[in-house]
Amino acid sequence: MNQLNKLAAAILIAAMSGAAAAKLPPPTPEQAAAQTAKKAAADAQAAKDKEALLASMDALNTRWRTQAKAKGWKANPPTPVAAPAAAAVTVPAVALKPAGKS
Repeated sequence: MNQLNKLAAAILIAAMSGAAAAKLPPPTPEQAAAQTAKKAAADAQAAKDKEALLASMDALNTRWRTQAKAKGWKANPPTPVAAPAAAAVTVPAVALKPAGKS
């Protein structure tokens, strides 16, 4: 019976994967414009949230460091962090041939 259940599950998964591969029609120009506007609004909100988070973190850091001095705690200087590389993944300038091929 266990083999039958596995076979039935495999057939069900195979049948569902065919339905999932169906293509949707391309969006209309109005839908594309709405998606672009929605993405721009989301990006603007994300930038605003990021700035608010950074300001909050700076305020918390400043408050903690002033309290540390007042209470006699040891406060090490902040660790400098390098900016992330703009393009972490690069394409090689020369295309390499597979081994064994000439």
